[in-house]
Amino acid sequence: MNTSKRASRLDLNVIRYAHITLSNLCSCYIHLKPNATEQSFVQEIMAVVVNRDDTTVEDPLEILMLFASDSDKLKGSDWVASSPYGAIIISCVYCIRAHNALAAGYKELAWSYMADARYWCGTSIASKGINSAYEQTVTETRSNAFGEALSVRAKSGSLGRNQAYKPLREYAYQLAHEKRPVGGWRSRSHAVRNIKNDVFNFSQKQGPKLKPDSLEKTVDKWLAEMPDTTNIFPNKNKKPS
Repeated sequence: MNTSKRASRLDLNVIRYAHITLSNLCSCYIHLKPNATEQSFVQEIMAVVVNRDDTTVEDPLEILMLFASDSDKLKGSDWVASSPYGAIIISCVYCIRAHNALAAGYKELAWSYMADARYWCGTSIASKGINSAYEQTVTETRSNAFGEALSVRAKSGSLGRNQAYKPLREYAYQLAHEKRPVGGWRSRSHAVRNIKNDVFNFSQKQGPKLKPDSLEKTVDKWLAEMPDTTNIFPNKNKKPS
């Protein structure tokens, strides 16, 4: 068993955990796929995740279906879920979401994503035995290039998705102003309930299409990020004068 010292938990932040996790996943991918390399993992898994992930999808199986080919989708979700690469993909998704959430300033959300990333990473390496699993947890990253790939690809993917949803966000902002009652919104959630259907219908025509089950959460997040959100919605933490 590798006797090198594992990094102290006090020294492990989200980014370092992300590097460790992606290193674990890379090892699993190389173990499963003959002749695979770190570079092929970056191109065949990380790049695909960055370009095709949809953060409004939360269910792990639905996340996996995002990356299935049309022919694989026809075989059903059970068949897709049986893929030996499934847990690797899901963990990679959560890992990159954690990185992007932290970059956007959502620290608690980043840790939530990282917890899921570590769970699915554990599922990926469970069959390799304790020695292999232990050795992977003491390695922060396989190479400097690997860590750089995480940063560059996650950033580019985040910017791409952010641009794609810009028309929907701006429409939500517009509705928040246009539909504002004479006495103002009672709360941000009050506004969400009143504009969500219009935003959803707009997304079906404009794209990207929003998911009904995560619609309120998505619209609420957008309204929270409005430039003038503090002027439009009551401040829950403000004490009465």
